[in-house]
Amino acid sequence: MKNRIAKRISAVLALCLIICAALSITVFAEDGAVANTDNAKNSEGVFDFEGATLGSVTAANAGNNLYVTGTSANVAFEIVEDDAQGKVFQWTKTGSTYVNADSCRFVKNGTSSEVNTAIVTFKMNISELNNNPVRIMMGSGETRTFYFDIYRNGSTVTIGGHDVTELINEEDNGWFEIQMIYYHGDVAPTASNKDTTTNFSVTVFVNGTYVGNRVDHSFLYRTHKAININAFMIGAVNATKGTVLFDDIKIEHKKVTTPEILSANISYESDIYLYYAVPKNTITTGETPKLVGEDANGTFEVTSYSEATVYGVDCYIFKTRGVPAKELATEETVRIVAGDAMSEPMTYSVQQYLYEKLYDEGYALESLEDNANLGVNDGKDTTRGKLYFKLLEYGALAQELLADNPAKIIGATPYVSINGTTADVSDEVEAGATYTLEAATVEGKTIASYVVVTSDAFGYSVESAPAAIGDTVTVNAFTLVYPVYAE
Repeated sequence: MKNRIAKRISAVLALCLIICAALSITVFAEDGAVANTDNAKNSEGVFDFEGATLGSVTAANAGNNLYVTGTSANVAFEIVEDDAQGKVFQWTKTGSTYVNADSCRFVKNGTSSEVNTAIVTFKMNISELNNNPVRIMMGSGETRTFYFDIYRNGSTVTIGGHDVTELINEEDNGWFEIQMIYYHGDVAPTASNKDTTTNFSVTVFVNGTYVGNRVDHSFLYRTHKAININAFMIGAVNATKGTVLFDDIKIEHKKVTTPEILSANISYESDIYLYYAVPKNTITTGETPKLVGEDANGTFEVTSYSEATVYGVDCYIFKTRGVPAKELATEETVRIVAGDAMSEPMTYSVQQYLYEKLYDEGYALESLEDNANLGVNDGKDTTRGKLYFKLLEYGALAQELLADNPAKIIGATPYVSINGTTADVSDEVEAGATYTLEAATVEGKTIASYVVVTSDAFGYSVESAPAAIGDTVTVNAFTLVYPVYAE
């Protein structure tokens, strides 16, 4: 927190402050003053601008790893003094012409090679943008790695398409903090794997609250390792006109261990709830974990959890929002966050859980009669199989009656589970897909043949038929294939 210097204000200005209590006071340098930015960065490597002098910043006088380019009649950079934050960096776009070179960047030099995460944290205050965006970027040298566009329309502020207005506190005089986390995963990005979405992501928090995550190519260039991310950049976009203040710009690099999500489950209440189990031993940062996510209804954050043992592993258990029957097929994407560490995303739905139980675990067969080789054999396995099918049917009817133009129709796409082959399958597939049953090698057992179980989406026509090794299965319905072992 910066030292705040008490200022003597005239009676007229004091009256103005009473009327406009939410406004922040900004003091400008005298006309023609040129800033000295040699000490704009403090001893901890943070651009807090307290050591700079007030005035304009140009390519000629920028210093201490602060760079500006293309200053013209369309844009101006200045060091000004703000009543709330002290000295800050002001970006002003005055002209309506788009000049790509009108930008500035703040650079951190030096880092460890043992990092997989780059983090940029800064504060900003948007006094005016006329509903045009300012572009914030993280990059390597002068080359951007990704960007987000920030808009303001009246009191509404959006970042990368996410409305963050409610996250900005009125008592902070318009200032709010943004944190951008670039994670390149445990596999270093190269030109050949830059299109992979598994190990690369950018996540944004506003005032400590999860806003969203990006992996799409139009915003993210994945050939940069985290170690190469050393610059925070501000640029003009289109006909942007407005003023934005920046302060406390910090660039960090860390080696983080990725948390994991071990399993998912649901509970049956007035709504159906999704649960996620997170092994405690994957949380190594010492920070309290939380679950962040997004679905068709927006983003959400879960900070409370219970604890339980799952598959013999001590876990944190996170419970997400209630899912009404009409939304059983609505997918949510969740991640576990612990300090600067973040898990890989997991996209899941209640429908996926139910079909996994029915076909991956074989309860589609249990819905007909007890099967000693499946389930927990507590006398309720047949009831479980019927419940899973009935829930799906109930959801489909509720969706048909109550949901307008749902993104995904419950039970519309066949679920296929093929086991005991060299290429097992466990997923939704399009009707007409074909699979050849090539026997896998199973230690201590010999596969003699297979059983192919098919059904409709809701379990009304469950049928089974034998299949030989080498046969081809064509998917025309929901399908379960399991091996029969030689005696």
